[in-house]
Amino acid sequence: MNEKELLLQAIAGSEADYTEIRIDHEVRNQVQFQKDKLENLESSSELGGIVRCLKEGGWGIAVLNDISQLRQK
Repeated sequence: MNEKELLLQAIAGSEADYTEIRIDHEVRNQVQFQKDKLENLESSSELGGIVRCLKEGGWGIAVLNDISQLRQK
């Protein structure tokens, strides 16, 4: 299941009066040199977000470090 399907399924399954999901995709690249010698080269990526729901006048908020946790939140 791709990210879009996962988000649509999570919103459709919400019992809240209002549900909002914001996703953040962060990509990091790190390059380290010692004088003119390459010491380290790393790349990483994170996909997380925040879910806000309004139910009967009260707000609930959950932060995600991994969108695969979305159904649990």
